[in-house]
Amino acid sequence: MTLLVCSLLALGLAAWVILPPLVRLPETPYFTGKNEGHHFDPKVALLESIAELREDLTSGHLTPEEFDQLSLEAQRAYLTAKKGDPAP
Repeated sequence: MTLLVCSLLALGLAAWVILPPLVRLPETPYFTGKNEGHHFDPKVALLESIAELREDLTSGHLTPEEFDQLSLEAQRAYLTAKKGDPAP
């Protein structure tokens, strides 16, 4: 009796492991393209770059002179990009 129960359990376990890969489910595309609402905003990227420059300054990777030069360039680019956008 025990042998019969164990063999049925082993058969059930084997079927549970082997059959799912054999049963094909309908394939869904990996990329559906539903995230089209997100777009790249150069103003946000410039503000993030200024924040990263500030982090580099506090961590010692940049000297204050390098930070001033690079952040001034990024600030000018941000203001130019902002000036080109229509007001909301």
